[in-house]
Amino acid sequence: MPVKTEKFDNAADIAAKIQEAEPVEAASLWIDVAENRTLAIKVHESLGQEGRVRLAEKLQEAIKNFE
Repeated sequence: MPVKTEKFDNAADIAAKIQEAEPVEAASLWIDVAENRTLAIKVHESLGQEGRVRLAEKLQEAIKNFE
């Protein structure tokens, strides 16, 4: 079941949760975030360059789990 982003106070909290999450959970969070363009932009900015790279790696790992 997807983790809903509404329980987090702001984009920085969501970014932190994504960074701490295992790949499948991070992917689920990102899917929830992506439904809101404004929120997605804020989370993307909050992740920073290194966090965005790690998110991409986690997304790739999550996809491998479903292949």
